[in-house]
Amino acid sequence: MNGIRPAAPNRAPLCDYCGHVQDALTVVGVVHSASGPGRAVHACRSCCASRRLVPLAEHPADSPGLVLVRPRR
Repeated sequence: MNGIRPAAPNRAPLCDYCGHVQDALTVVGVVHSASGPGRAVHACRSCCASRRLVPLAEHPADSPGLVLVRPRR
């Protein structure tokens, strides 16, 4: 064999906070890695609301991509 492994099957998208399988997840941040590619942090709609998570698309332009939380009102 040539040492190349077959691609892993597509896994169902999971919320990084509650771990449930969700169809519609929101990217709320990025985990950076010095030794390889980072990864996106995903949250379901209910976790976004209950934890007051700011979607990555709404982060300020100078944001490094860390998870942001909306202030309490």
